[in-house]
Parts: sequence; structure tokens; C-alpha cells
Amino acid sequence: MSSFYLLLRRIKKTVEIEHRHQAEGVDLFAPERTDDLRDLEVAWEDLTETVFDVILQLPVVPEDRDLRRVAFLMKSVFEIEEPCDRAHFVAEARRHRDLFDCAVPGMQGEITTRLIGRFFQVFDQMAELKQFGGTPVKAPPSDCIGMNPA
Repeated sequence: MSSFYLLLRRIKKTVEIEHRHQAEGVDLFAPERTDDLRDLEVAWEDLTETVFDVILQLPVVPEDRDLRRVAFLMKSVFEIEEPCDRAHFVAEARRHRDLFDCAVPGMQGEITTRLIGRFFQVFDQMAELKQFGGTPVKAPPSDCIGMNPA
């Protein structure tokens, strides 16, 4: 379960960085954006690595299987190459998120249910990214570094 906490932190960080980079009007090829692009690449690599850490972790308690299913969902999203297929898969996963509910009763089951709920909050934000079927967000204020002059 501890690796799932790391997965939550990394997916949230990755989605936040990606949203900044997908803002309309941001010049990704500006020299001052090099470090930002490197940070984005590292964030995606860390997220992918953590997804596999959750998958490879042996389930200790029944709730761990529910968390592994969520990690398999992310792995499946990453494996789809066609953007339209990926967008459709993400939309269907969001629509049928009840399939990932934790059915184990007790305190551990409640904690797992909350973790899965937090995951889907970030998953919904991830769905707004271009590569997952979303549309570009509004650009930050024009005094930000790397802006394309209009």
C-alpha cells in the first residue's frame, strides 16, 4: 500500500507539470524551457516506474489487490499508442470507475476506498490532457517565462 501513496503523489505531480506545458501560447522550444521539459520527462518516467512498483508488489492484504487493479489501469493507458483509442479507454474507465471499488469491509477497506477515490480525482484531471482526449488549457499570464508573444 505504501507504493500506492507514492503513485498518487507522482501522478498528481506529473499531471500538474503537464497541464503547465499544455497551456495555450506556451513556447515549449524556448531556451529557458529546457529544464521544464526535462522535469516533465523525469516526472513521466518516475510515474511509469511507480506504476510497475505497485503491480510487482506482492499483495499482503486483500485490499492490495484492489490497488494493483488501479495500477494495471494506468499500465493499460500507457500501452495504448493511438490517441483516439487512449482517449476512449480513459473515458470508459472514468465512466465505469465503480469497477475499481474496494469490496473489503473494515478500516483497511475504507482507507483503500479513499485512496482509490483520490486516484480517480487525479485521473479525471489527467483526462483533461491532450494525450488522453482533453483540450488545451488557458495560457498563464503573459509575464510568465516562455510565452509566445501574440
